[in-house]
Amino acid sequence: MIYNDEKDVFDVLKEIPKDAPLQPSGHPNRVKADGATWIYFGDMGPSVRCRADMEHFTDLSTYEAFTCLPVGGRYKGVETPLDRDGSGKLVPPVGQAPFTRWTRQTAEGELTT
Repeated sequence: MIYNDEKDVFDVLKEIPKDAPLQPSGHPNRVKADGATWIYFGDMGPSVRCRADMEHFTDLSTYEAFTCLPVGGRYKGVETPLDRDGSGKLVPPVGQAPFTRWTRQTAEGELTT
């Protein structure tokens, strides 16, 4: 949705496919991180982000999830793939929380025990 000043209404900016792995959801927050300005989305904390401009906001392929899943990974219960190196160890990101990082084309992590 985007506000149309001339009509004084909200217009549909872009339809989001129901099966989109990432999309804006929750409370938006503007954040400067990793040398850029981002919009972080989430309810209990940031879980999805995109660059803070209309080009990236409207292109879901540029969205990133904060997750331990590999690029393109999806949550599959106990069969959920985790991002591991060649020796089977979880891949730690550089300068971020252990074993989670911002990753494109990956569904938000919702791992439970």
